[in-house]
Amino acid sequence: MDSKTKTILSPDVVKTLVQAHLGTTAQIDAIIPLTAGYFNTANAIHFSNQKPDAVLRVAPHPDQPVLTYEKNLMQREYSILKMIEQIKDIPYTPGY
Repeated sequence: MDSKTKTILSPDVVKTLVQAHLGTTAQIDAIIPLTAGYFNTANAIHFSNQKPDAVLRVAPHPDQPVLTYEKNLMQREYSILKMIEQIKDIPYTPGY
């Protein structure tokens, strides 16, 4: 899906980013663009030498104009997930 906030990444850039975070032994077998979203760039990464596969998400460039609440959105997502991780008993209501 076309979006002004998505960053087009070459396979070489994807490889560099993945190996920077998972190590140089991570061997990429396939890079599959995930096109459904509007905001972040996402690619499914299939590895030939390790499991599980991964999804690489990249936020818009810092200079890309976005709405105020969209600034640092992925950082906030991560912070919220870390807070949720600390909760021992998360209530669940079926049907929601």
